[in-house]
Amino acid sequence: MTNEPVRRLILFAGFCADAGNVTRSDIEYIRELSRFGEVYCWYDNDSLSTKSKEEIGQIAGGLWQGKHGEYDFGSWKRLFQRLADIDLYDELILTNNSLIILDKLDRFFDFRTRCTEDFFSPIIVDEHYSGQDVFIDDYEASYDKFERSTMYTSAFWSLRKNLFISSFFENFINSIGAEENRLEVCYKYERGFSRSLWRHNISVATLIPKLFRYVPLYTEDAFLLPSMGFPFIKQKALKQEYYPIPDINSRCSALLQRVNIDYRDIFAEIAAKTVRSED
Repeated sequence: MTNEPVRRLILFAGFCADAGNVTRSDIEYIRELSRFGEVYCWYDNDSLSTKSKEEIGQIAGGLWQGKHGEYDFGSWKRLFQRLADIDLYDELILTNNSLIILDKLDRFFDFRTRCTEDFFSPIIVDEHYSGQDVFIDDYEASYDKFERSTMYTSAFWSLRKNLFISSFFENFINSIGAEENRLEVCYKYERGFSRSLWRHNISVATLIPKLFRYVPLYTEDAFLLPSMGFPFIKQKALKQEYYPIPDINSRCSALLQRVNIDYRDIFAEIAAKTVRSED
């Protein structure tokens, strides 16, 4: 690695259900990302409010909207196909607004910059794994990833140039289309791309060196990940959309004390609106 600054292209996939009004969480995440690269956004919506377009327009290099029903991958595909001179960048970031930002991203990006691997994902999961927490190397020695539901979670992916300008990646991104449901998207694109990385022997780095039970982004482990350097929490964890989380109110209160002061009121507001009562 040289000491020259990394030129990053950041593709942000969004969706907002509130009459086209982008959330404060989205705005602040895009704002923070813009410190580290050029951000381009696609919202899977027929229309965004004028206020939202103005707010994002002041931060991002470009904003487009249009309902396509292809989830985040469809937004990334459209941005990738639309933007020119992609080969001028050193790194491609794919991320989305499923994440609530909890801290500044300096240490997170510093970690990625120190990694020499061509692909980076903070977390690897096996949604059917129910054993004890295990280090990734030990997991890979015991299980065949091609036979398991093992994948890199797509809320944040980083690709170095020789990967994102390859025909392998271009074929993948251009193959994205409408699928029947979210699970099919997960299996075909999230798990499918992960397996393609392994088949092509692409070097991979993760932030978290362990594999947790089930999917930690949606379990009580989601509240531990920030202490391991993951500066986000998934909105669906607060909703307990896939797994019940015991003592979630106390977990939210404890996490709130760790949240950067710039984002504390945003997290508190989302938690107050989202977390179901434990009564």
